Amino acid sequence: MTGRRAVRVMARRGASDRWKERAARLLAARLLGRSLLAGGGLAVAAMPIGLALGVGPALGVPTTAALLDPAARLAILAMGIAFAFARYLVGRAAGAGRRARLSPA
Repeated sequence: MTGRRAVRVMARRGASDRWKERAARLLAARLLGRSLLAGGGLAVAAMPIGLALGVGPALGVPTTAALLDPAARLAILAMGIAFAFARYLVGRAAGAGRRARLSPA
């Protein structure tokens, strides 16, 4: 049973409870898979920061002090906003749809 079909079965009044339970299990499994994928993406995105904070002091790089410095935090914020804006402009110039512009990759 596909995802669209499972949604139709859940919404249909005349469907038996057996089919609705089967559709609910399928939808729950799909939701779990997507949630794990999103969690993995967040972990991958946070990995460089964790690595810098963990390895930086051992190498003599003042990463913790840099992250607590207000000027450095403002510079990081400005770079992040500039990067997001540049990605938005590149997506619009390429003619990508709304979903492609908002995708993380």
